[in-house]
Amino acid sequence: MKIIIDDLEPNLVEKLKYQAEQNGRTLESELKLILTQAAAKIPRQYFHNQPLIPLETLAAQVKESLDNTGYDSYEKIIDLIQDVKKEIAEEYLLKAQHQNES
Repeated sequence: MKIIIDDLEPNLVEKLKYQAEQNGRTLESELKLILTQAAAKIPRQYFHNQPLIPLETLAAQVKESLDNTGYDSYEKIIDLIQDVKKEIAEEYLLKAQHQNES
């Protein structure tokens, strides 16, 4: 899923880029972490009251989501996983470099 936010103040973007760099992360990863931390503040009761969906339904939704975003073959999904692993490795290296510089 993609989220696009228009008209952010340039100063805010620069601060977020700096924060990401200081934490050894990409801007995208830093923003994901910020959103994850904000969502973690949502009371657990909200989620506990949500009904579980059957596994077959979940599998169908994941497949549909992958198909809709162009990951409609085994090879493309493997490429996606490899790209994610590469991004994680790059973030790890950036963080290690940042720690060595400190």
